[in-house]
Amino acid sequence: AYDANGAELASWSTASNATYQFAAQASGAYYVEVTGAMNTGQYSLELTQTASSSSGYETEDNDSIAKADSVASGSAVLGQLSSYTDSDYYVLNVTGAGLVTIDFLEPTSNNFSTYDLSAYDANGMELASWSTASDATYQFAAQTSGAYYVEVTGAMNTGQYSLELTQTASSSSVYETE
Repeated sequence: AYDANGAELASWSTASNATYQFAAQASGAYYVEVTGAMNTGQYSLELTQTASSSSGYETEDNDSIAKADSVASGSAVLGQLSSYTDSDYYVLNVTGAGLVTIDFLEPTSNNFSTYDLSAYDANGMELASWSTASDATYQFAAQTSGAYYVEVTGAMNTGQYSLELTQTASSSSVYETE
C-alpha cells in the first residue's frame, strides 16, 4: 500500500485468502500494488474505506526517534512494519520516575519470525532490548520524567502488531539502572 507520494505504508505476502488494513492519515489517493513471482491466475481484490479516527494506528514515516509516534499511557496502538527494513518508533512521555510496561501482541500470521524491541531514553541511549516470536510483556525503569522511546523491528515480519506502553509511578531507586 502506498500514499499519494509513493511512500510505502505497508506490504504483505500471502499464499491464501487474506484481509489487510492500513491507516489512511489524510484524505487523498492511496494505491495498492499486487505482484506475484510465479502467479498468473485470476484473483479478486476488494478495497474498502472505513471512516474513523486514525488514532490508535501508527503512522509512516515513524522510522526514527525524531519521528516517533506519540502514545498515551495504557492505550494500545496498532502498528505494521511496512517493509523488511522498516523500524517503528513510539514515544511515551512519563510524568515521573517509575516503571514502563510494554505489552506486545504479535500478528496471528507470524511464522515464528522474531520481532526486536528496544527501549531508549530521551537522549537516545538504549536502556534495554528484547526479541520475541510470540506475545510478550517487558518492563524498563524510567529514571525521571520525560520522553522514553520504544522501537519495533523484525527482519521477516510485516504483519500488524499491537503495542501498549503503560507507566506505573514509583521510586526509581528500586530498579536497576544502566
